[in-house]
Amino acid sequence: MHRLATLLDRIGFTWIAPLARLAAGDNPGYQLRSVLNLAGPPLLAVAIAVLTWHLIATTVRIGTLALPTPVQVLDRGVEQVREWRADRVARGEYEMQVKATVAEQGLSEAEVRQLMPYQGRKLFVSQVILSLETVFVGVAIALAIAIPVGLVCGLSTLAYRMLNPLIQLFKPVSPLAWFPLVYLVINRAIPTNEGPLSKSFLVAALVVGLCALWPALVNTAMGVSAIEKDHLNVARVLNLSWWRKLWSIVLPASLPAIFTGARISLGVGWMVLIAAEMMAVSPGIGGFVWDWYQSSNDIAMAYLVLSVVVIGSIGFALDKLMITAQVLVSRGRTVEIR
Repeated sequence: MHRLATLLDRIGFTWIAPLARLAAGDNPGYQLRSVLNLAGPPLLAVAIAVLTWHLIATTVRIGTLALPTPVQVLDRGVEQVREWRADRVARGEYEMQVKATVAEQGLSEAEVRQLMPYQGRKLFVSQVILSLETVFVGVAIALAIAIPVGLVCGLSTLAYRMLNPLIQLFKPVSPLAWFPLVYLVINRAIPTNEGPLSKSFLVAALVVGLCALWPALVNTAMGVSAIEKDHLNVARVLNLSWWRKLWSIVLPASLPAIFTGARISLGVGWMVLIAAEMMAVSPGIGGFVWDWYQSSNDIAMAYLVLSVVVIGSIGFALDKLMITAQVLVSRGRTVEIR
């Protein structure tokens, strides 16, 4: 348990570490106070927010419209998880049926799937997973471009002067403006929707990438340019090559700024994704929100609020994931992150 607590401290889960020490019997009174100090205030804030939500939902009505209570939204979430589990069982039975048909009739698996397509529905949990895949692909594209370009801009004043006007030009462009351009390009480049990636997935991922590119690029450039000159002078004295200087001095010194940019880019990408999926009619969370918005029935409000809660919770988890990644990559150094 002590090793687990140390690991939790190192990866940024300091608010869970006292629980591991408490389970190990390490000064229970002190560890319990630590848990209350770390987890108590946020839990109290969440409890107050949920209570306020419940009071508003049960007392305020706008015409015939009423806000669903937390219990109603929770019921919708549990229902969606149950449907997803049932769908996984049905999908497993379908895969077994496909294999049996291939063995019995001697057809290829593709032919059997074409003759007997799986009649599954678009489920909320599956759409959440698809949205996560989309945002990771889009942000990965953005970081693959932003970090190298940001490093060059930070190291070279000439490169920064050349690229800064373009950065300032494209940085404030809305995803609603990028979407039609990306949509037209993808439609011309990929006439059919065949292949491992659907056109709607590619459109949403590219829009996310275009909007998430700039925070990482700007923060990386600022982090590199803020490196103390003494560090770079040491590289000159030691006659380090450009790549050696980049790996040994520039990257370690600018790592906090790079991760700050990556955190902002991931947050921006997650926000942009919902709008991109709604416009692309992609079967992600954005598509789920759009479908229930169009239905406009009494249950729709609960599903829309469920979507808001899930989107916010995933955004929080993604931010914590980036903090953990920064702590792990910091090579054991103490990192103060908020």
